[in-house]
Amino acid sequence: IERGHGVVLLGPPGVGKTRLARELVADVEQRGVRTEWIAATHAASSIPLGAVAHLVPGETLGRARDVALRWIVTALEHAGDRGPLVLGVDDAHLLDDGSAALVHQLISTGVATGVVTVRQGVPVPDAVTSLWKDGPASLIALQPMSRTEVEVLTSTVLSGPPDGALVERLWQSTGGNALY
Repeated sequence: IERGHGVVLLGPPGVGKTRLARELVADVEQRGVRTEWIAATHAASSIPLGAVAHLVPGETLGRARDVALRWIVTALEHAGDRGPLVLGVDDAHLLDDGSAALVHQLISTGVATGVVTVRQGVPVPDAVTSLWKDGPASLIALQPMSRTEVEVLTSTVLSGPPDGALVERLWQSTGGNALY
């Protein structure tokens, strides 16, 4: 990320994509790097540029989508005088087409370095998919915790070795999902 290479974090729900993305963005922000965070939602997905509304300059309201996209990119490019931009995008699979196009343009042109999360097994906008298929971002597939990892985590939390039956029950009932 510090060298301008973006990442797309792919995985099932609860595997820790958002947490990892937030930690990465917070880490570079702590070092003085300019950051923006986009949280895609089902509600915003039905509104053109809904997920990126906080980035839309007021003077673009009521203009065509392509004009608004150009203005946003230009505004963020000019803000680049203050240094590089790291763009965090959570649940990018929920982005509307305009927001997905903007994210793609910002990251693929180097205006921003992306830290993007995508849920595994759901349709993803082409603009987001092309981030890792065609270029500027590496795809990192996150997996649920293994039984051994659940045992290590349980041992750490309990400050001692857990009973094998407890570990097995935790692993079976949670599927290795850290949120449980």
